[in-house]
Amino acid sequence: MTAPLDKSEATSRQLLFSAAAFIQSSSLLSSFVMVLTGRESWISALLGLCISLLLVWAYTALVKRYPGKNLFGILAAVFGEPLGRLFSFFYVFFFLSMVAVGANDVSGFVVDYIMPQTPQVVIVLTFLFVCGWAARKGAGGICRMGFLFFLLAVAVTLVNILLLAKDMQLSNFLPVFQLPLGRYLQGGFVVASVPLGEVLVFLMFAPNLEAGGGFRRSMFIGLALGAATLLTVILRNVAVLGNLASVASLPSYEAVRHIKLAEVITRVDLLYALTMLFLQFFKTAIYFYAAALGLAQVFRLRDYKYLLPAMGALAAAYAFILFGPSMENIYGGSRVLPVFAAVFEGVLPLFTLLAAFLRRGGRMRRKEALA
Repeated sequence: MTAPLDKSEATSRQLLFSAAAFIQSSSLLSSFVMVLTGRESWISALLGLCISLLLVWAYTALVKRYPGKNLFGILAAVFGEPLGRLFSFFYVFFFLSMVAVGANDVSGFVVDYIMPQTPQVVIVLTFLFVCGWAARKGAGGICRMGFLFFLLAVAVTLVNILLLAKDMQLSNFLPVFQLPLGRYLQGGFVVASVPLGEVLVFLMFAPNLEAGGGFRRSMFIGLALGAATLLTVILRNVAVLGNLASVASLPSYEAVRHIKLAEVITRVDLLYALTMLFLQFFKTAIYFYAAALGLAQVFRLRDYKYLLPAMGALAAAYAFILFGPSMENIYGGSRVLPVFAAVFEGVLPLFTLLAAFLRRGGRMRRKEALA
């Protein structure tokens, strides 16, 4: 399976900030975990980080074992032509599904909070067109945007915390450890699979790192920065909203709407809205690129860019068929999507790594037998 031509290069620092910004795009939503563990969601965030460290170790171990290959190249090298191609099709479906999820999240947010009179189809098609345009720039072009979006998310989060300081109450965190153990574990599983484990997609960027680029270091530091943002956002939401954080469809947005200083500084929620849209664009563009690149590799095409219009149309139809109102999406995001994602972010990568170890062990035993 030969990779299509993508000569763009990214530095390890660009990959680091891209991974952090990728996670931040989900942290600004946060309802996926707060609906489960409410004001104790910070515990779930810490558990999810511990689980995701194992996942990222598996991803980096695969890249180290198969240098110069992306996820689809690794699958072909480990499992061979028939099985490797089958798993590759599964991952194309997964990446395309995440494109549809991103388009649905953006369209639902815009219609519910910003432009309620705008037809949803217009928002979805416009959003996917912009994401497809970004995907044409390749891995290097996408990663160059990572640092800008990372700084934007950090700056907006810090400003919001400062402006909300007067509305925060430490009593909202008490009492602690009141939920059943299973609820915390479920919350940790959700955090590990939805925002943190999704960095699996950056395996598609591994061959584009410039010579000497440190994939493992970039992924672990990016994971840490993204998880820190997630934890900070959850703590802010709980301090401001208390128990209401578990019932709000967008806890971060509801918390930011509390900002009001002397009738001068108001409607800061619009800044949050723009930040969320930018980050969702960045995340969806990465999945768009990964889906098109992977499908081009499966069919041995010379260029993935010709597939972008067709895949955008499929993603748009997918978004309209499978996803519904925002509260239904919250339920799916906390109970259905984590299980679906865990198959591709946890089960298959760990199985691939195990198969790679066994394959290498078998080759070594054959060499010893022939010696």
